[in-house]
Amino acid sequence: MTRRSKWLSIVAYCILPIPVFVLIGLGVIGGPTSRTWFGMVKAFSALAGVIGFMIIRYTKAQNTKFAGIFPVTILSLNILEAVFREIEVFMNYQTPVFEHQVVCTSCGYEYL
Repeated sequence: MTRRSKWLSIVAYCILPIPVFVLIGLGVIGGPTSRTWFGMVKAFSALAGVIGFMIIRYTKAQNTKFAGIFPVTILSLNILEAVFREIEVFMNYQTPVFEHQVVCTSCGYEYL
């Protein structure tokens, strides 16, 4: 429905997220990932993407350089966020390396 109505889009993506982000920030709603920097950055990034594409769709920005640069920029930022998170997870939760062979007694699978 938000694709058909400019005003519904503004309410859904510009006004409604304000109290939602406040409630997430206060810890009232949200899951484990919303309490990390990555969860919040991804939420803001997704919202920025939606608002940016709304600007392109509902204004005359579709005839400017913004319309060509914005999609590439928002995609690059999303990839950069994911890379930083992957590095963080790797640095904090490295999988231990076993130097001997382990055999699972229930399934018979051998881990090296």
